[in-house]
Amino acid sequence: MTPIFPRPSPLRHPLKAILWVLFLSILGGVILSYFDVRLYPHLAVSTSSFPNIWTFLTYPFAALPLPTFTILFHLAFDLFLLFAFGAPIIERIGQKRFLVLFFGATLLGGLFAFLGLRLWPRPSIFAGPSPALFALITSWTILNAERTAHLASFALRPLWIFLLLVGLNLVLNAIGENWTYLAANASGVFFGYAFCLISEHTRSCIPFLYPIERTILRAINKMHSHSSVKTPKIIDFRTGQAVLDDDQFMDEMLAKISQHGKGALNLEEQKRMQQISTRKASKN
Repeated sequence: MTPIFPRPSPLRHPLKAILWVLFLSILGGVILSYFDVRLYPHLAVSTSSFPNIWTFLTYPFAALPLPTFTILFHLAFDLFLLFAFGAPIIERIGQKRFLVLFFGATLLGGLFAFLGLRLWPRPSIFAGPSPALFALITSWTILNAERTAHLASFALRPLWIFLLLVGLNLVLNAIGENWTYLAANASGVFFGYAFCLISEHTRSCIPFLYPIERTILRAINKMHSHSSVKTPKIIDFRTGQAVLDDDQFMDEMLAKISQHGKGALNLEEQKRMQQISTRKASKN
């Protein structure tokens, strides 16, 4: 199977900027703390910082007031994971959609974190890039569900990596009754899942969700078909629909199969596909 972790290559600009800002802000906060200057109250989400709307987007670049070694360890781990999962995603979906994924998950996670801080007394502050990071891991898992990730001499399925990094973290949040982090991190997982379904038209690898996902994808396709303006050359007066030539019809059916499976085709569509394939085979 093809490896899906990125090869050594120059970082794309959005990911590179995010990694540098995260590194400099956390390291700068550690240095400033030795001079009794606290940076995290101005960046992190807290119940006292609600008027500062920017904290819903800046909290990933703040660190909790922990021992220096713990902060630096978390920083190194976060930087590694952001690169490991962000680089292949940005190559797959592009820079603009990557920014929507990262900051959309950040905003949703910040809102859930603020709600959790208001509902539960512990903790009193929320910081770190975990909601956006979990959204990246979730999207990476869905987009590469059928491939294999090679880690050293081990070959791992993306779902196993998701369960190890995300599932275990959520379980530990629940066991430790850290409901604020559980809500914020779970919102990041949800955003990554919804992003893949709506933006990338990619279903998850969870079978019991297939009917819901199929319904959503069909609704999205209908919205796109209504919003796009088409000028068909030939109209079937019996059905009132445009008559597609063989190539257009095959392209449309293949796209339909890739999104919804062969079961989405009706008998007439299957019959015409068979006829077109037979004609092309006889010509060759």
